[in-house]
Amino acid sequence: MARPRWNHSIEYFPFVLRVVSEKARRNALDVGSGDGVLAAHLAALVPSVTGLDLDQAQVDAATTDYGPVPGLTFLQGDLRDTTPPGAPFDAVVSSSTIHHLELEVALRRLAELTASGGTLVVVGLAVDTSLWDHIVSAASILPNRIMRARHGWYDHGAPMDDPRDSWATVRDVTEQLLPGVEYRRRLYWRYTLVWNKP
Repeated sequence: MARPRWNHSIEYFPFVLRVVSEKARRNALDVGSGDGVLAAHLAALVPSVTGLDLDQAQVDAATTDYGPVPGLTFLQGDLRDTTPPGAPFDAVVSSSTIHHLELEVALRRLAELTASGGTLVVVGLAVDTSLWDHIVSAASILPNRIMRARHGWYDHGAPMDDPRDSWATVRDVTEQLLPGVEYRRRLYWRYTLVWNKP
C-alpha cells in the first residue's frame, strides 16, 4: 500500500484549496505546478486549470499523470515572460516557487495574471535573519519529525533552491505591492499570502 504523500508544501495544499473554493472561479493558474498534484486538486473545484512550470521534465510527468483530467492542462514556461491562454485568472496559486525568482518581479507578475476580483494565494519560503526568526523556525522541528514518522517524505523531484529574502522582507514587499494582503508565517518554514485583487 502506497504511503500518503506528504512534505512541507503538500501540508498547505488544503489551505490553498479552501481559499480557492470560497467562491466560484471560471479558471485558475498554478504557477510552479511541478508534478501536478495541486493543479489536479484545483481541477476538482475549477472548470479550467492551467499548470505552469519552467521545468519541461516536470511538465511532461504531470501531463502523463493528470492529462486525462477534464479541464486541466500543463504548460512549460517562465512566469516572467509567459502569458498562459485564458489569462487573467480568477485564482492564481503558487506553492514553494517564488523564492526561485526576484521577489518583487514575481509578485508583480502574479498580480498581473490575477483577474480583477480574483484571488492570489502563495505558499512561500524565506530565510532566518534574526534571533526571533530562529526561535520561530525551531518550533517546526518537532512537528516535522512527527509528520515524517507518520507519513514518510514525498520527494517531488523538481529543481530546488534556497530562499534569499528574509521573513521581514517578504512581509514588507508584499504589503507594499499587494495592498490588503493577508500575510501569515506558519509551521514548516513557510508563509502564506492571500490577496483579493480589487
